[in-house]
Amino acid sequence: MATSSPKRKKTLLYALIGLLALLVVAAVVKARQKPKGETVTVENVQRRTIRETVSASGKIFPEIEVKISSDVSGEIVELYVKEGDSVTVGQVLAKLNPTNTRAPSSRVKRP
Repeated sequence: MATSSPKRKKTLLYALIGLLALLVVAAVVKARQKPKGETVTVENVQRRTIRETVSASGKIFPEIEVKISSDVSGEIVELYVKEGDSVTVGQVLAKLNPTNTRAPSSRVKRP
C-alpha cells in the first residue's frame, strides 16, 4: 500500500489548524453579539408606603346580580334608595301611587 506523502500530511494538518482557528474566531464573535441584558437599579430593603394611582377605563360588573320586581305595577311616587345602596331583607325600597294600585282590587266582585 502506498503511504501518504509528508507534504500532504502537513497540508492536512495546516487545514485542520486553520479550520479550528476559524471556529474559535466565529465563537468569539458570536459571544460578543449576545444581548447584555437589562440594566436595573438595586436598593436596600426599607419599610415604606407605596402610593400608586391607576387610571383605567372599562366596565365594572357585580359579583352577584339580583333582579327585583314588585307584585303590582304602578307609578313610583317616592324612591327610598339610590343605585348602589345596600339594602336589607324587608326594607321598603319605593312607594307606589296608591290610586293605581287600589283600582284593580275595587273591580273584584265579592260574594
